[in-house]
Amino acid sequence: EAEIIAPVVTEDTVEDAEATQEWDERAYVLCVLTAEAGNDRELCLAVTQCLWNACDGYGWAYSPEEVMWLYRYTYSLGWWSEEAEEAYRMIFECGYVYEPVGSATLFYAPRYCESAWHESQEFVCEISGVRFFKER
Repeated sequence: EAEIIAPVVTEDTVEDAEATQEWDERAYVLCVLTAEAGNDRELCLAVTQCLWNACDGYGWAYSPEEVMWLYRYTYSLGWWSEEAEEAYRMIFECGYVYEPVGSATLFYAPRYCESAWHESQEFVCEISGVRFFKER
């Protein structure tokens, strides 16, 4: 009869698991940011700022990945652009604030759909054909 050996969990393996989870979440966020903004630098900054604003608005009770689900961001592409990674690093890791979107948390692209609901919110700006709004 084979002996069952339980894995040894040390502080290092717990830290490694947490680092892997953080990386997986970051990778997912970068892939979705790319799906939303492609490689348009200004649009990547704007969408990333909206995401940061929404996380901050919830007092960081939700991770960026969870906020993407709450706000119904598009699906992950499975890859990310350098511009999305740069925007994420600047805003989430370095504290840069992309001023043009102010405190906007919402956006949509009228060339792909109509949204009376978005248009009922407080308009902030338009960048590369994407309209940004502050929630009322």
